[in-house]
Amino acid sequence: MKSHSSQATGKDANLDEVNLMRVRSLSKSLMEPRRSGEVRWSVDRVFGTREPTLFGRRKCLHGSVARNLVVSSPPSLEWDMEHRHQVASHQVASRNRGIRRSGRLLSHLGVLVAIAICAATTSASEAAASTTYNPYGTWNGYRIYLSPSSQSNAGCKSYLEKTGMMDAAESATDSPFVNGTYYATPSQRSNLRARGYRVRIGTGTVADRIADSNVWGADVHIPLHSNAPGGTYSCSSTSTSGKGTMVMYYSTNGKNLATQLKSQIGSASPGTSDKICTDTACSGQSLGELRNTDGIAAYAEVEYHTWNIGVDWVRSSWTQWGWRVGAAVDQYLGYPR
Repeated sequence: MKSHSSQATGKDANLDEVNLMRVRSLSKSLMEPRRSGEVRWSVDRVFGTREPTLFGRRKCLHGSVARNLVVSSPPSLEWDMEHRHQVASHQVASRNRGIRRSGRLLSHLGVLVAIAICAATTSASEAAASTTYNPYGTWNGYRIYLSPSSQSNAGCKSYLEKTGMMDAAESATDSPFVNGTYYATPSQRSNLRARGYRVRIGTGTVADRIADSNVWGADVHIPLHSNAPGGTYSCSSTSTSGKGTMVMYYSTNGKNLATQLKSQIGSASPGTSDKICTDTACSGQSLGELRNTDGIAAYAEVEYHTWNIGVDWVRSSWTQWGWRVGAAVDQYLGYPR
């Protein structure tokens, strides 16, 4: 395969230009958001522009095909490929035979056609990787990484922490209603996308999320969890003492972010013992998502899932409190628009 510095001449050069124009046209046709999935690959990073990103399904570009495409790309090309090791190389290879020309694979053509084919053909039933959302309108320049708990901790009323926190992350990102009203423009109760942020919701192990957040270039990193006390608990308890919102931090900037999260979420959670604290003071551990992320990090335990009142509140994120994550981020960053 020729390097990127090789120059085509004559008919080959003309054909290359035609193919590249076709791929750009195909990219534009796929740029409208799909409500199902909404995974994005940054087309602006391919062409060096600030065009909207390409929407499609995940799980593309793995193994030898991914390596070939990266090798044939310009040295400055940055990739936003999400969890590329989740699909077998032969699946992608079979989809990309039609884009190969004997002895030559255009850098941009190879990359964009592979992305377009994956976006058009990967089924909704395939396993999920981290998901990235663009703002509804103009991007304000900030990337927010939400890391919902993957823990299978059980609570009252058949509550499962990983399910409750994924709902919380999605509601913070894209919740359409607060008490039956849709807030589609920046306002106190708008979600993160309406406020102009790009948002990524992470999955996988803690190490996966830290690496993903850093590679993506997150400005803010927020793990979302629900809490549980040690020992026994009573689901029927109505005492608000010893419950509420706890936000942990490590850095000085993280403390400032934690303060805003506690102010916003804690003022709504039913428990009354809201607090911020360092990771070691509150958990007895050095938490990687606070210490190893490049973005400013604060770790939110939004409420205890060991009492019925707390569980009911946690589950109301889509209609009652998910927007408060965006409000806290806005306060911390100074309302960028």
